[in-house]
This record gives sequence, C-alpha cells and structure tokens, in this order.
Amino acid sequence: MSYDATLRFRRMFRGVPRAVDTVGEQALFYGETFRYVPNAITRYRKETIRLIAEMSMGTGALVMIGGTVGVAAFMTLASGGVIAVQGYSSLGNIGIEALTGFLSAFLNVRIVAPVIAGIALAAFATVQTAKAEMPNPLTFGIISTESSQGLKKSFTPFLEDMSKQLGVEVKAFFASDYAGVIEAMRFKKVDVAWFGNKSAMEAVDRAGGEVFVQTVDVTGNPGYWSLLLVNASNDKLNKLEDVLKCDQSLTFGNGDPNSTSGFLVPSFYVFAKNDVDPKKCYKSVRNANHETNALSVANGQVDFATNNTESLSRLQKNHPEAGAKLKAIWKSPLIPNDPIVWRADLDKPSKSKIKGFFLSYGRLGPNAEKERKNLAGVSSGWAPFEDSSNAQLYPIRQLQLFKDKRKLVNEVCYDWAVSIRRACGLLVLDPKSYRYTSRRRDQAALELRIREICETRVRYGYRRVYVMLRREGWVINMKKVRRIYNELGLQLRNKTPKRRVKAKLRDDRREATGSHDVWAMDFVHDQLVSGHKIRILTVIDTYSRYSPVIDPRFSYRGEDVVATLDRVCGKIGYPKTIRVDQGSEFISRDLDLWAYANNVTLDFSRPGKPTDNAFIESFLGEDRALKRLNLVKVREVFSDDLGTVRPDDTLETALSRIDEYGYQNAILMVNDRNEPAGMVTRSLARTTRGFCRDHFQVAPPVAELDDDLRKVASQMFANDTTWMPCVDAQGRVCGHITQRAMTHHLGSRYRSRPGDSASVRSEAATKE
Repeated sequence: MSYDATLRFRRMFRGVPRAVDTVGEQALFYGETFRYVPNAITRYRKETIRLIAEMSMGTGALVMIGGTVGVAAFMTLASGGVIAVQGYSSLGNIGIEALTGFLSAFLNVRIVAPVIAGIALAAFATVQTAKAEMPNPLTFGIISTESSQGLKKSFTPFLEDMSKQLGVEVKAFFASDYAGVIEAMRFKKVDVAWFGNKSAMEAVDRAGGEVFVQTVDVTGNPGYWSLLLVNASNDKLNKLEDVLKCDQSLTFGNGDPNSTSGFLVPSFYVFAKNDVDPKKCYKSVRNANHETNALSVANGQVDFATNNTESLSRLQKNHPEAGAKLKAIWKSPLIPNDPIVWRADLDKPSKSKIKGFFLSYGRLGPNAEKERKNLAGVSSGWAPFEDSSNAQLYPIRQLQLFKDKRKLVNEVCYDWAVSIRRACGLLVLDPKSYRYTSRRRDQAALELRIREICETRVRYGYRRVYVMLRREGWVINMKKVRRIYNELGLQLRNKTPKRRVKAKLRDDRREATGSHDVWAMDFVHDQLVSGHKIRILTVIDTYSRYSPVIDPRFSYRGEDVVATLDRVCGKIGYPKTIRVDQGSEFISRDLDLWAYANNVTLDFSRPGKPTDNAFIESFLGEDRALKRLNLVKVREVFSDDLGTVRPDDTLETALSRIDEYGYQNAILMVNDRNEPAGMVTRSLARTTRGFCRDHFQVAPPVAELDDDLRKVASQMFANDTTWMPCVDAQGRVCGHITQRAMTHHLGSRYRSRPGDSASVRSEAATKE
C-alpha cells in the first residue's frame, strides 16, 4: 500500500478512536454516578446540616437547627429544581446533558443551599425573637431591712397583684444581706429587685441592673434621712461629739456595707469627715439590718447604731415599747427615695409590661384605692411609683467617690510618706475638701425641741423660745435660736419700721363713751379682677361700730383723705379723736391743718405697734384677702365644666378635647371610677400616636369641696399651677377651680347700699 493510500486510510478512520473515547468517558461518568447514588442518599442530610452551620457562622444556629432543616430542605429543593431546569434548557443545545446535570448539582450544593439555608435561619431567628416571653416565674428581690417574715407579710399583697396583672408567677427572693440580692441578680436568679441607692449602684455596676422606677414615701417626703440612735436612758450620749471619742469604750452597730442610710452616708458625714475609724475607736463594731440595730440599742446590746427615719417610724409602729426607748443624736442630709431595678438584659416587651404595671399601680383601674392601701403597707409606706433612671444614683456615686479618694489620700500619705497636698494633687482632690471638718454641733435634737415649743405656744417668738430653752438647761445663745427659728419657718421675722418717728403717747387716751367720740381710720389694699390695685379708706366709729365711709380709689394722697373727711363730716358731724397709724397720708401737713382747724385730735400709733390701733386693725383684718380665703370653701367657687379623657382614648382624641375646651397645656385623664389618674400634655398628644394610658404624666394635686381657698392657693403656689381638679368625698372628679375664679370671687365681696356715693364709686372702680 502506497504512502498516499495509507494516509488517506488513516484520515478516514481518525475520528473512530475519538468517538470511542467519548463514549467510554460518558459511560464511566454515568457508572460512577449510579455507583455513588446510595452514598449520596445516606450522607446528603449530614452535608446539608454542615453547609447550614457554615452559613450561620456560629454555634447558635446549631441549637435551632431542628426547626430550620425542614424549611431549608424545602426551599433548596424548590430553588434547585428551578435552576436545574433553566440550566438544562440553556445548555441543551450543546448536547451535553451530563454537564447540565453536574452544573445544576454543583449550584444546588455549593451556592443555593447555603444561601437559602441562611435566609431560612434568619427568618426562624426573627420568629423566635418575636415570640420571646417574660420569665416565668418572675423573681422579685427584697433587701433585708428587717426580718424576712415581716417583709414577706408586707409585700405579699403587692406581689399577688403583680402576678395577676403580668400573667406570670411572681416569687419573692430574700437574702441575709444586701449582697445576696445583688449576687442573685448577677447570676440571673432575680429579675426585678427593690434596693437602696448604695445597693442599687452596686447592682448596676456588678450585676447588669438598670433603674427604671422610684419609690415615693406615702407622707410626701422627697426622701429620707439617716440617723444615729442611742438609748433614751443613756445620759452620757446626747450629741455627736459624745460618740466620736476614740476611747474604745463604746459598742457600735453599723449597717449593711451595701446600705445607703445604714453605712455609706454615716461613714462619710460622721466618720470620714471627722477622721474617725470605727474599727479602731470602738470596742466592737457589728453589721446588721436596720431593725436589728434599733432593737439592739433599745435592749442595751450596743451603745449606738445607724438607722433611718423610715425604719424608725416603722419600728415605732410595730414595736412601740422599743421605739419609746430610742432617741436620735444625729440626722443626715436628705437621701433620695429607693429605686426599683431590673436586669438590663430582659427583652424589650417584658420591660415595657413591667414598667407599665409599676407606673399604673395605684393610679389606674377600679382597684386603685385598694392598691394604694397595699403600697401604704409595704416597708414604711409607699405611694404610687414615679419614673426614674440611673441618673438618680449620681449623688450617691459622688459621695462614694469622695469617700474613696479621701481613703486613698490617707493610704498614699502613710505608705509613701508624702504630704497631704501632694497626695491630693495626685488624686485630683481639693486639699480644702480633705482638711475641712465641720465644727457645728448637731442640732437635730435642738430643732425638734424648738418645734415642740412652738407647736404648743404659737404666739412665742424666738426670744421667748430662748428663755424657755435656758430654763430647761440648754447651753445656747439667742443668735442660734433665732437662726434655727427662721430656718424652720415657724414665723415671719419682725419687720423693722421704715420711719422712726418719736411716738407721743397721750395721757388723755381713753375708751369711747359715745358716738363721734373716737374714730379709727386705716387703708385696705385689694386688687380687681383686671389686675388693677386699689386702696380703700375705711373709717369706723369705735363706739357704735358704724362706718361713716368706705371710699375706694386707685391712689390716695393726703389731700384726698381731707376731701373725703370734709364730705362725710359735713353730713354727720366731726369726731373728737381719730386714731391713725404712721402712714404718709396721715402724717401729711394737709391732714394736720384740717384737724387743727376742726378741733379734731389725731392719735397716732407708735411705730411698729399696730396694737395701739387694734380696733381698726382687727376690723379690717377679718375681711382681708388672706382671712377671706379661710372663710370661703371650694364648693362656692368651683366650676363643673371640666374636660377629661379616659385611658382607652387615643392621643388624637385628647388633642381635640384640649382644643375644644380651650386648654393651653394639658388635659386631665380619669380612670373608670372617675378618679384623677394623670395628665396628657398637648406637646405629647401632638407628636405621638397611641393611647392615653401609655403616654401620661403624674396627676396634679386635687382640691376637695370642703377645702378652704387658702389651702387651695397654697397648693397652687407650691406646684406652680393655675388650676386644680376638684373631687368629692368619694374622690371622684366633679369640676375644677382656677386662680381667676378665686380672684373674681374675692373682688365681688365688696358691696354697698345703692345710692351711696361710696357705693357708686366702688362699682365704677370695679368696672374699670
């Protein structure tokens, strides 16, 4: 065979091996595929779980994998099928069906499955988060201010109501000390707890706590005070200096190390500021709760101990015999009320539900009155809670920081042998703050005694109080009595006369024996509804009690007084004597000349002695605004036209009613029993959506129908408000009272006979 023929033969059969190879490769691929089908069936589940875990990148997904495998498998199957069909259609034209199947399988295993599994896992995690529930049971921690039996008895009604309203079981948690409750919250054994300020600070820092509400004293006090108690029969311990002697002869009952009033406050104000170390100065120091310390002092087991006003009042109520044996020799500055703390890691819906319960307890619902009674029986007596935050602990943190810095200064001075100035500079502490030691003796007992004297002798000034204290053996001067007397606000200070006119006390001064014998004359100052001030000249015959003239004017000068007297005396005659004070109108030259010309004697009162003209002062004083306020009741002035909203009303409804009634700032919210429950402000109703029960403020003070206007005016002034809701004897809202209505009522009290010139002028002034 020639070369050309051979070449042609080879070229003709050259494609045969290539076709055979292709067929063999295809057969081998399909053989391997069928061979590994059993293996794929048995291991497909494990590979799917592994891929899902890879996609989740965390161990948290492995915990919830059981709920996501089914969803991921279904979504993977559906998506993978679609991709396989699309891939087969796209590559079918090439004719390589095996490659199409391989590509679709590769996409299913390496791309589609992880992506879909991740989406399914995220959806499942979202569902689980939305279904987060409140801890059941919910544990409420209670600090050991007294015995567990007493605390459990007082807290049981409150915790039962909490359990009913939250829908979960609420258990009380007690510990032997404050640290036990803090550690229980740290290890998530306690969800919500009642703490003092010092222990709350530790719970926030160490246990991941967060302050959300604050307790309120049932008496209305903004806080409480720390005390040092001694036995009343111990005559050697009467003041703070008596217990600061470091002779190791006294036994001291200190509070719990995490207590605010029992440990932190006295440690700073009593011991740190006086450079006294209790462990070195006293025979023994033991730590216990407030009740144990008070009973130990009463029974003579310790010489003195720390306590607070709330615990002392509770002890006097539960153990009156022991309470009578105690006396306080030191009183601290004001301490804020106790906070309520929850775990910060609680889910948001649970927090919202718990806070809603605390803020509405005793305010909303048909059982609000019963709930307030339950709160009054808790601890020393609580009122409805108020909103709060961790900012409440700021003063306590400052106190703790200053105490720690002072201790560090002492340690640095001792260990490194440096001066106080250098140690304070190193620790950024003012040396003056370190060195300062108050030399003022504690005056709590003195204040108490002065208040007791003034409660029984209401007309005593500080001079007579000083005399009584000296008679009782108090070593004190008059200046200190005056200072304390004024700080307590027992009476107004004596006003120094502006003019020191030499008084002439006439020998011929006598009582009136007939009409026109002696007149008394003075001014009354008042204000119209429009705000204009007026002066009313009032003249009284001291014998007949007849008033010849009551003349109001916007301004009164000496010549105006002369003109009024000329008009009146021309009709009814001239008096022999007119008693006046040292007013500028009465000491004027015009009135002096008129009296001389008409043979009338002007009898002047001594400066600063209104009792010299007591008749006119008493006559006018009975009708002055302050006393008229005492005589008028709320039911005579109040208005029943009051707009209110209900807790179930929306904020849009509240805003429309505010505009409807013409209110400026807020509207009153009442509960189902028509009792005041809170205030809904205009700004909040305008910018927020929701219901009134979720967005309200604390209810304003209320006025009862039998209250006098002076009490109402004092409450308005103290709360900086111009109106107050009025309630009946059952506490239901029946109207409101405003400052404008009170002023209008007082201005309308001046009435005279028609036709009288004074009456006409008074009515004209009122109209103006």
